[in-house]
Amino acid sequence: MNLNSSTFGKNSGFKPRTIRPIGVSALYGLTGLGNNLLAIDTYRGFLLQIDPKTDNTTVVNPDLTLALRDVTGLAIWDDNLWFTRGNEVYFCPHVVQGNSIINLEPQLFMQLPDAATGIAVYESTLYFACDRIAS
Repeated sequence: MNLNSSTFGKNSGFKPRTIRPIGVSALYGLTGLGNNLLAIDTYRGFLLQIDPKTDNTTVVNPDLTLALRDVTGLAIWDDNLWFTRGNEVYFCPHVVQGNSIINLEPQLFMQLPDAATGIAVYESTLYFACDRIAS
């Protein structure tokens, strides 16, 4: 899809719009999972599965919210979920099953010298975003 095309939004069938999941305090760490999106409500610790067509929002982790409070970064690679909280990087192995998340058991992967605000994963490489200004 060419976002610079003069027909973008006219003939493509795609209409940009704002997704508004109901009941969310602070949305962070957006990533895709099949036809849905995953995001974190960092204040409540909810891992949310969002249907972008209907805004239907499901809390994936109703029994494990404390472990996901203050999370800002979120990524999926293969069947693993990755997230950042402060200067810590966590992963949940083998949790992606089809378009669902199952058996969340976060494991500390590493600690960074500074707080990370985002994460991206590609194959065996992790990328982090940080608010710290280089000196």
